[in-house]
Amino acid sequence: MTVILYLDSLFVEDRDRAVRPLHVIPDTLSQLYQMAMREHRRKAVLLHRVGDRWAPTPDWRFDRQVIRLGLYLREHAGIEPGDRVAIVSEFRPEYPVVDFAAAALGAATLSLPPALGIEPLAEGLRDLAPRALFVSGAVLERAIAARERAATSVLVVAFDGFSSTDDVLSYSSILDLGGTLDTPERAQSFRAGAREIGPDQLAVLQYELTREGTWTCEHLTQGDVIAALRERWRGRPAHEGDVAYVVGPEPSLASRLAVYGFIGEGYTTVALGTPGEERAELAELRPHVIVAPPASLERLVGEAGQDTAAGVSRVLQRWLGPRREERALRRILGGRLRWLAPTGTLDPDAMLRLAAVEIGTTPVSPVR
Repeated sequence: MTVILYLDSLFVEDRDRAVRPLHVIPDTLSQLYQMAMREHRRKAVLLHRVGDRWAPTPDWRFDRQVIRLGLYLREHAGIEPGDRVAIVSEFRPEYPVVDFAAAALGAATLSLPPALGIEPLAEGLRDLAPRALFVSGAVLERAIAARERAATSVLVVAFDGFSSTDDVLSYSSILDLGGTLDTPERAQSFRAGAREIGPDQLAVLQYELTREGTWTCEHLTQGDVIAALRERWRGRPAHEGDVAYVVGPEPSLASRLAVYGFIGEGYTTVALGTPGEERAELAELRPHVIVAPPASLERLVGEAGQDTAAGVSRVLQRWLGPRREERALRRILGGRLRWLAPTGTLDPDAMLRLAAVEIGTTPVSPVR
């Protein structure tokens, strides 16, 4: 599960309920993306870690990647409305590119956990029948073995650590091939097709392991995605320059929806964090929003407690403890968070300590 901490919401609403900067909330995810690419107020849509620095991806570059990938999937892979495109990977810059390219074609993006073994992965390929499978380098060997076991001809695309062969393509080569298709006429055709996708078109599938140990697959249409985002946007305006820090070993339905909303509203930059490096990255970025698994936040709460206890006598600890802990936790979480909205189960003690540094708390049920 995922916990989302909000500074504010995603859209600014004035007295006549008009939404800025996109003016209206569209009916579909593909329309939302198109509007965000036309009108946005941020220096970059994504940040990701490269060595010791944050590398930005501006909206124009992100959009070109979406168009080029979409053109390749449409004209070379034959992806059509109603088809499925699978991703088996951690969150990374390429992930939302695949998501929005598929949505623009009317295809559904299927997210599979990157820790899946060969047999569960083969079962997913057999049952859900994706036309293309995008994988991180760590998953590639399992994906090839699962494809053989499932007896399917699904196209396998490796995000990294691989050079194209006859039966597996590298992500970079697909973008290069898509670049040869990226003429003004084809790009306009791609955008026009995205605007025509209807709200009943299946858009998001999330394959997850339940607490009972069984696999389940959530299905959301393009209209369902907008309805879920609309609830999150209500009453929580975003501001120019907002940064959302997204981290976790694997994407969840809640975190995917959050990223769609951040990219779609046009204000927020999404920083893709590094699991295990949350404290240092939060201190560096000072984000307005955090999207993280409960385990990550509970670990940060524990670190705040260690900071509080260090070098403080028992008498002073008794007197200053809560106030010191609030300052320590706020410093660890970046210092600019004002709203807590949990979408998953968080340890009660950790919840109270996180809530102590917030103006208010708003519980949000997990998206189902």
